[in-house]
Amino acid sequence: MIRMKLKELIESKGMSMLVLSEKAGVSYMAVCRVCRDKITRIDFSTLNNLCNALGCVPSDIIEYTKDKDDKDEVSVKEEETGEWLI
Repeated sequence: MIRMKLKELIESKGMSMLVLSEKAGVSYMAVCRVCRDKITRIDFSTLNNLCNALGCVPSDIIEYTKDKDDKDEVSVKEEETGEWLI
């Protein structure tokens, strides 16, 4: 699972979403969506601008945790042939 931690980060720095959007050159609505974790993708340029404005690295904004269903190895058995695909 991937989760955005931008809201916590800007709160810890005492910054508002509006100030961040102006400082990063990113639209206010884009910052709002990231803060609310309502995005399915983010452009590298947006992530870069947010990191520059906050003086952080991408892992300060994005958090990855393994889903309960995830397995250590990904393997799929092809239905027709019965062969294992990795």
